[in-house]
Amino acid sequence: MKLLWKLTAIAFILSGCFFGSTLVFTEEDASGRENLVFNADLEGGEFENNRPEDSLPLGWMVMPLKGDKKTTIRWDNLEAHNGTRSIRVDTDDTNISLISEAFEIKPRSAYYTRFYMKLNGDDQLGIKAVLAAFDEHGQMLNETRHRQTIADGWTKVEFSAAFFKKNAKFARIIVQIDTGRNYRLWIDDFASYEVYRFTTTD
Repeated sequence: MKLLWKLTAIAFILSGCFFGSTLVFTEEDASGRENLVFNADLEGGEFENNRPEDSLPLGWMVMPLKGDKKTTIRWDNLEAHNGTRSIRVDTDDTNISLISEAFEIKPRSAYYTRFYMKLNGDDQLGIKAVLAAFDEHGQMLNETRHRQTIADGWTKVEFSAAFFKKNAKFARIIVQIDTGRNYRLWIDDFASYEVYRFTTTD
């Protein structure tokens, strides 16, 4: 029995996947799989050249809503990690969340999620990325949280999520930014992939 356990653990380690308290997949595990995020490159939508702050990419929303006097959310066509557009955030002492359109998930599957962020200047900023799971009625069931520090230049934010409640049907990516200071940053190039399906005996 101990030998079987050791062989299983070694197989998981060699494959780059860790199950239990830590679950780790990489973009290599997502090779050839469908990106589930709608308008993942932030290119789709009606871009207002005269007032880009009044525009957001199709399928994306921001909380607090645009119009918060301390925060400017701008669909930007000057900086992009992929394509020609990104979301630019100019903020000081406020919290914001960028939220994707809901996409279908399977409760017995594991998902790899990533996106890119860029911070203007030489400082660093801690952010929180979330994959939140919902039932068919829109009730949030559970969430996987990932904290990471970003800096100048495009930084990849990536994490894995699994072990959803059995009635999970949909998920959303949520990027939470709590600055407490004056920052300018960009967000772009989202992806979420089903990378593993757990098998059961029931």
